[in-house]
Amino acid sequence: MSKTLFVKNIKSHWKLLVAFLALLTMYMAIIISMYDPADADLMRRLAGLNFSQNLLAAFGFETIDPSLTGFIATYLYGFLMPGLPMLYTVIMGNKLVASLVDKGSMAGILMGPVTRRRVATTQMVYLVLTLTVIVAYVTVLGLVISVQRFPGLLNVPAFLRMNVGLLALHLALAGISFFFSCLFNQTGASLALGAGIPTVFLLLRMLLNSSPRLKTFRYATIFSLYNAAEIALGKPWLLPTGALLVIAVALFAGGIIVFDRKDLPL
Repeated sequence: MSKTLFVKNIKSHWKLLVAFLALLTMYMAIIISMYDPADADLMRRLAGLNFSQNLLAAFGFETIDPSLTGFIATYLYGFLMPGLPMLYTVIMGNKLVASLVDKGSMAGILMGPVTRRRVATTQMVYLVLTLTVIVAYVTVLGLVISVQRFPGLLNVPAFLRMNVGLLALHLALAGISFFFSCLFNQTGASLALGAGIPTVFLLLRMLLNSSPRLKTFRYATIFSLYNAAEIALGKPWLLPTGALLVIAVALFAGGIIVFDRKDLPL
């Protein structure tokens, strides 16, 4: 790993990370505050405001567990926590490799005493660490807000499991973006697949949520390997979480190998 390049990444991209943390803070504070122990079915309340049932279902807003943990799993971890950090992932996945090649900056980096493999590994580590920071931050924030507003109501072990699964999901998504960023030399091509595939996966999950008839196709998207509501209920989660981590490792390793061997316009 290149310490110089890693520090440069921090200096170049810290504002984007802080912006996403601020956005996630706002959503967590607002949604957790909407919990009502006497009426946890927010979906029913939203339906009373003439929101379409199919639209609410598409976003995963189906109350399964009326507890605070189930509420958070449904209305935060059903769509927002998988979706918002994914936006950060696809942006950074492209910026860390393909964008540098496209702009010609990669030539300057590789002129120094650093190999391609070290460069790719450094960019991978930065992406993985910042995603870990994001998930760790929302975990601590969720615990603090829940304890302050609803002491004793949060199932902490289940909440922690939800966040471990969330991290595995985002590492798998990051692997997709990183692989195509390493594969292509142009930003357009990198984003077309590195952002396009995760987006299609997310849209497909929304479609599956809104149409029970399509449930047989649930594993056409890796988002089906993460179900926060089921984790909150204590259902098995280690196998799908492990599958997500295997996908992440394979894609990150593949990206580093591809970048190390491909032709670069230097």
